[in-house]
Amino acid sequence: MVRANWGRIFAIVYLFMLCYAPQVASSTSQNNVIIAVTQLPENFSPYANSPLSLSYAHLFFDPLVRWGINGKLEKRLLRDWRVIKPGVIRFYLKNNIYFHSGNRLTSNDVLWSYAQIKKRAKFKFFFSAIKKISRVNTHTFDIDSTLSQDELLDYLSDFFVLDEQYYTHLNVENSPFPPITRSTALMPMVSGTGPYKLRAFNINLALQVTADKNYWDAQENTLDITFLKIKSQRARVYALLSGDVDISHAVLKKQIQSIEVEKNKQLVSIGSSRSFYLSLSGKHSSLLKVASARKAISLAINQQGMLDNILQGLGHINSTYSPLLTRESIGLNNEYNVKKARELLTKMEISSQQLTLLTFKSNRVDHEEVLKALKNMLQRVGLQLLVTQTDSKDEWLKTMEHYDLTLSTWQSSLMDRKNIYKSLFADSLLAPYLGPLYAAQSTLNRDDFFKKLLQQQRVILLFSVDELWGADRKYAFKNIFSVNEVPYWQYLRVKK
Repeated sequence: MVRANWGRIFAIVYLFMLCYAPQVASSTSQNNVIIAVTQLPENFSPYANSPLSLSYAHLFFDPLVRWGINGKLEKRLLRDWRVIKPGVIRFYLKNNIYFHSGNRLTSNDVLWSYAQIKKRAKFKFFFSAIKKISRVNTHTFDIDSTLSQDELLDYLSDFFVLDEQYYTHLNVENSPFPPITRSTALMPMVSGTGPYKLRAFNINLALQVTADKNYWDAQENTLDITFLKIKSQRARVYALLSGDVDISHAVLKKQIQSIEVEKNKQLVSIGSSRSFYLSLSGKHSSLLKVASARKAISLAINQQGMLDNILQGLGHINSTYSPLLTRESIGLNNEYNVKKARELLTKMEISSQQLTLLTFKSNRVDHEEVLKALKNMLQRVGLQLLVTQTDSKDEWLKTMEHYDLTLSTWQSSLMDRKNIYKSLFADSLLAPYLGPLYAAQSTLNRDDFFKKLLQQQRVILLFSVDELWGADRKYAFKNIFSVNEVPYWQYLRVKK
């Protein structure tokens, strides 16, 4: 049944290709790769209300710098930089870089892009420590900030430069970045300096991009790409196994073996910073105010068992993000001892108690399985979980303080240690819990304070989850990912 439904979907998408990009439909599969994904962009700006994910943003735009595949920081639009006085760094743009529109990149585009960032609270947070950006000349600008050079460069890896002339001349009321429902190469609504141009788009079906032959860093044999929207995880893998798509994102654990036994398919596991966090608040529960009770909950949780049975071992315990945790933090919470947990609770004369837990809804299967496992494990030591799920961030922010526990996931593309902790404490689902605790003390930095929360079992960092992809073996796929899990699609190649 699933295969039959998938066949109809592919027929519709092929019709889309014929209508909007006949040159793609007639090209050989060697020049075009089809990738099954869960979501397509709602907007083609990295700074819109519903911004491009980094995976898509790097198609159309270049950042000033980026984290490379080898873990080192790479210069992209920047040629160089130097400190000219304390707090001020001068940056030099590369010459002769052009946007897709044909406009030449200048420092004016950097300043205009920064102005767009400041209009949106989500992005303004990341650059709040920047006092100002000043134009020096056509290809030079200064950044005055309270950040160290390493912190600033890390943030600039998410600073995508937009085409000021192009966007300011669009005839769009109120916003140069309207939601897009259809766009073709004849009516482009995106202009960046990135390796790909937009060819065709339907928000319900597919996104097609073509390699920009005039790209400033163009390389031979760059593939054109069709991102095909298939929300069903099973349908994505069926499409891969049947050869209708070349690559599939978000593979189910039950389908791992199906891919591995296929001689012409490969399972690719990419280490990820996406991690599960369990917070334990004593605000409303007298039980959770007691350190031994929080310790008992930690002892009752079989992290290794969840990793092995839910994730098939494709993840990591307490080493979720190497810049986030120190060596001393590793292993703080992953002792599993049900007998000891029961003994601790028995000493407190607790035989049964109900705790409330709030979790953010997720369409990822592993989220539901982790939630189910937690309920079963705590039930073994006499603790009943009453679970509430929400898919509203506003509701989460308003109500999470009323719950005893929360289960959430978080990940970051940042690599500098201070930046990561700043983001965790201010921009994650845990922020409403962490923020007041951190503000109530003044002696520890975020790094040491988070370690203290781990030691006290006020936060239990369960494990990180690898990103799973299925792909045709003809592609050299794994080596396109940066150290912070961003796929640089222009490096995807057919194996020789």
